Amino acid sequence: MKKYKFLFTGGGTGGHVYPNLAIFEALKEKYPDAEFLYIGTKKGSEAAIIRALPQPMEFVHVPSRGLPQSVRSLKTFFALAAIFFGAIKSFFILRKFKPDIIIGSGGYVAAPVLLAAALLKIKVFIHEQNAVPGRLNLFVARFATRIGIAFPSTASFFESSKVIETGYPLRRSIRRDGKENSREKFNIPSSSRVLFIFSGSMGARTINRAAAAIIPRLLCLPNLFVIMSTGKAYGKDYKAYDDTVKTLEQKGYPPEIESRLLLREYFDHIAEIYAMSDLVVSRAGAGAIQEITTMGLPALLVPKIDLPADHQILNAREIEKIGGARILYEESGGGRKKNEIFLAPDAFYNAIEEIIGAPDQLGSMRKNLLAVNRLDSTAIILKTVEEIITKNNGQEREIRVFYLQSLEEEKNLELPFARTSVGNTFLSDVMLENIGSSVRFEISFLNDAEQSVMIRRRKGRVQLNDQEITGLKPLKPDDRVSVHGHTYIFKSYLEKTRANSHDDMAASGKRGSASSAMASLLLAFGREIAAAALFGAGKAMDIFSIARTVVGFLSRLLGSSALKKAFMPIFSRLFQRGPRKKAWEAVAPLLTCTMLLSLLLTTAGMLLAPVIIGFLFPGLAAHGLSSAATHMTRVLFPGLFLGTLAAILAGYLQTFHRSASVGLATMLFAAGTIIGIFLFRAGSGSFSLAYGVLFGYLLQILFLLPLLLKTISRPLLEFSFRPSLKINSSVGRKYATQLAPVGLGGVLTRSPELVDKFVASSLRVGSLSYLYFAMEIFRLPFVLLAKTINRAILRDFSESTALLDKDKTKILFIDGIRINLFLLAPASILMVTLAKPIVSLLLERFHFSAQAVSSTALALQFYAIGLIGWGIHNLTTRFFAARLENRTSMFLDFFLLAFHLPLVILLAGTPLRFAGIALATSISYLAFALVRVAVLRHKLKRDGVTVAYGEILSAAGKTLCACLLMVIAISEAQFVFKRIQFSSPSIENIILCLSLTFMGTAIYFLSSLIFKNTGILIFKKRGGGSRPGVPISLLSPFRFMETVSANPEFYKTEFRYKINLYLSNTNWEIKNIGIKLIGLFKEKSKSAFLVDMLSAGQGNGFMRRNALVALKAISHWNDETKEMLLRLLKDGYFEVRAAALDYLGQHISESEYGELQKTIQRRLAHGSVDEKIACLRLMARKGNVSDLPELQRLYLHSNSLLREEVLELLYSFYRRNLLSGADIKDQLQQVLITSDHLSPEFRIKAIIKRIYKEIDHP
Repeated sequence: MKKYKFLFTGGGTGGHVYPNLAIFEALKEKYPDAEFLYIGTKKGSEAAIIRALPQPMEFVHVPSRGLPQSVRSLKTFFALAAIFFGAIKSFFILRKFKPDIIIGSGGYVAAPVLLAAALLKIKVFIHEQNAVPGRLNLFVARFATRIGIAFPSTASFFESSKVIETGYPLRRSIRRDGKENSREKFNIPSSSRVLFIFSGSMGARTINRAAAAIIPRLLCLPNLFVIMSTGKAYGKDYKAYDDTVKTLEQKGYPPEIESRLLLREYFDHIAEIYAMSDLVVSRAGAGAIQEITTMGLPALLVPKIDLPADHQILNAREIEKIGGARILYEESGGGRKKNEIFLAPDAFYNAIEEIIGAPDQLGSMRKNLLAVNRLDSTAIILKTVEEIITKNNGQEREIRVFYLQSLEEEKNLELPFARTSVGNTFLSDVMLENIGSSVRFEISFLNDAEQSVMIRRRKGRVQLNDQEITGLKPLKPDDRVSVHGHTYIFKSYLEKTRANSHDDMAASGKRGSASSAMASLLLAFGREIAAAALFGAGKAMDIFSIARTVVGFLSRLLGSSALKKAFMPIFSRLFQRGPRKKAWEAVAPLLTCTMLLSLLLTTAGMLLAPVIIGFLFPGLAAHGLSSAATHMTRVLFPGLFLGTLAAILAGYLQTFHRSASVGLATMLFAAGTIIGIFLFRAGSGSFSLAYGVLFGYLLQILFLLPLLLKTISRPLLEFSFRPSLKINSSVGRKYATQLAPVGLGGVLTRSPELVDKFVASSLRVGSLSYLYFAMEIFRLPFVLLAKTINRAILRDFSESTALLDKDKTKILFIDGIRINLFLLAPASILMVTLAKPIVSLLLERFHFSAQAVSSTALALQFYAIGLIGWGIHNLTTRFFAARLENRTSMFLDFFLLAFHLPLVILLAGTPLRFAGIALATSISYLAFALVRVAVLRHKLKRDGVTVAYGEILSAAGKTLCACLLMVIAISEAQFVFKRIQFSSPSIENIILCLSLTFMGTAIYFLSSLIFKNTGILIFKKRGGGSRPGVPISLLSPFRFMETVSANPEFYKTEFRYKINLYLSNTNWEIKNIGIKLIGLFKEKSKSAFLVDMLSAGQGNGFMRRNALVALKAISHWNDETKEMLLRLLKDGYFEVRAAALDYLGQHISESEYGELQKTIQRRLAHGSVDEKIACLRLMARKGNVSDLPELQRLYLHSNSLLREEVLELLYSFYRRNLLSGADIKDQLQQVLITSDHLSPEFRIKAIIKRIYKEIDHP
């Protein structure tokens, strides 16, 4: 048996260490010869606990610190620095120890170790004990191979494929036995009930202080023995044991009283105490929760309320729900130190007395806990760890194999591909025999899990369950497919195959590919900058752009895009679902033919270069450039073969999830093209541009080849390669049927560019260069924005979504168009406006002249006009592909080409010349953007997805309005900038680009908010929304308040604890939400807190105002409250005075109003508008006709809101029989009937009509 090495990490508190010890015990028993290492911090609990183990385990410490709750704190910097240096030290420890697996139990201690493990690609198992993971655990979990969880609700926080529910692993010492022996050991009478107060290995100050305060009262209870563990906390401000003993001694009680009290710092053998306890008071850490519940101990849980994400509160609530515990929440504020969190001694004592004095309740709680089905956590974790460490040793997994079972013949037709074509034609992957006429249908598996299967008829007559197939239809197990009298049953079975050992590397590969693609894009543009500086815009760049277009056009047939879509999916599926050696053998002919075809194309291209150049670009001859263009093309043509080879190498590595390496190789290619230009320029002149490309390909191949050889050299991959040309197989036919449309689609995509070059070659020298550089600059922001749009909208878009989820497809389609308009419209305006400064900054140096800048900028402006068209084209192509309608997209591309060709010729013949070509491209893409949207909308409508044009036009109109304001602002700014003298053109261009971009974007976004353009909301919805399945308790305080306000009665029972949590926060805004929650949840127990706060004048005006609103909501009223409200009428903040008046109006009697009448009238005369309105409402309820003289001053008041309240008051007087109908009419005629605020209804007139109606028709 192999001698394994296990490395443990995690700690800070005992709750993170003890789960690791439980796993360690199990591994040590099964693998006694294994090596073990524990990495922790020097001062954490783990250091002392590990060194005290009876079974030795080596311990090594690294620096690490926990992140503070306030991310903006200076402590965050020190914490990140500690984690960084800890990761460096961990890296070298791991390199030396070389563990087979790392087992982490969470806590800040694990962060540096798991970061180092990610760099070294070491397998990791993380165990999350809490119901809600902490911030560091959420971060490091992305590097984990598997994640064990203790609570089912925790699964929503992690990637589902990694999660396994394990429960909480407990040490073997935690047993419910030895009760009688323990009682004798601690001299506890057999008739006494035992109360155990315990708050973790480090202790809890709030519990210790409250316990010390009530122990004298507890000792008065008959037959009660109190055991208390204070914890080991020992710091400058607080010493857990010493301070608790000191408090008791001041009350006249020693730490130990025979048969009544036992107080210790910590119990190493806590199982003994558990075994004899009748009630446990504890924190709600995951470890304590699981130990208590496993032993069936009734508990009073006191969760720490100021932890991130309410970890302990949610842990405690899980136990409360099953009836095994009662929760007592900490509080804050009161008469104590500001913002201090405390446990109210009276509430603490009452809770203990109530539970301990009710044997039936204790018995019920114990019964509920013991009735819970518990997982054998240690066994599950042990099995999971073994699966991880043996994954590379031939472990098997089950896959589902699908096939068609013939009813007429004893024959099964396996469906080997994700999209398998079945029939008797050449294009069929699986051949049907004995079918008279031509027939073909396609079966598609829409996702990796293969839970959604679709069937589509391609040719001939095909029936599904005796119904003709039209369009795409879902295919389910045991469905019947009938073809010209032959019937096949769709079936499947499970087959064991070797697991793919590379799956765990996929996530890291995906993370690396995005950043490397961006870097490659920028490096590639660096080549254009170098080329512009060295060769300018003239003959050299003209012929290079021609050569690059020709080779690029043909490389679409066999380039990286074609191989990625045709060859690699076939190989990947065969490799993962069947014998690996057979997979290599099956694709060997495809690889051989691909390389031969690429070599043939390269050779033919080099030989036929003069014919190609002469035929496609006849205009070059007039400028004497045909020969040079032919030579440049011949030099560049080997890049087609080298590019195909590099694409194959990269494709294999991506199949084995080495995307990061592939991304690095792409960057190396871009860098190599730049280096090659400088290397070969002296000897080759302008042809160094082509040699640079070849040099880049060689560097890429030299980088990829050793990596691939190292990867496939592993015996488990069973690599085998024998060159062969036998492609007459199902795999060969599949490759041919996929490669042809992919290649044709690529050719159609590049055809407009070829047309542009064809026409531009007849124009003056330099035209090709201007268009080339303009297009390269144009593509840079377009690609960046396209990636942003894909991440925002199409991140979760798939074939199954497009075909099965109609509602989501509609939303994604509309949102995709909206966000394209929202992002690309301002980008287009900025490129048109700043074209010249941009081109000048990027290209104007050395041989790139001012005239070239102007011409390139002109072309860029015309290209920029069509930016939205390009974006919509990209979006709709993705939709057509997901809907399995690539043919439609190709037809539309063909018609785009047919439309584009005459338009280019027409506009190139105008005075615009080369700029007309750019304009033709923009017009073509904009026009066909509309066509593609209309076609896709029609197809969606046919499938039952109705997209109204109004939904799209509304967003387009709002975007247009915002753009107009943006254009006006930029135009005004340009006028100002023209009057400023700059020291150099470069500084002018930089200031112009930065200033106009910032100002234009700001105006655009602000106006979009005014117009309520939904583009911004799409980002918020998709990027900033809460994680699906995350408890409401994890929302920010503001989002939480917004959510519970919709139905406070529903939420108040479960989330009442949030009041204390928010009130304890130092941020006044969050504390203010806690005050609001008191009123929202009608929490009457907090009335004293509010009264004390208002009486002491604590908090700012907003908080005092909301405190009054909350008191009013809970209907708190007595003489003390009345006196307080009268004092608050003199408060410095007007909203507090107005709230006090409202409160008084709700509770005082009419007789009490008489005593306050003059005070109220003074506030009416001299108060703010809010106070005046509050006074009028109070008078309406309690006032009398003696108030009329004061009211008449407001009849002509300029504020219509006040006059509305006056009318409501008069109406109230009428209903209270204080005024007659005639009196009211007389008063109404004196009121000014105008309005000075925006409202869809003229309320003053509406109120008057209502009054007259009731008077005249009582």
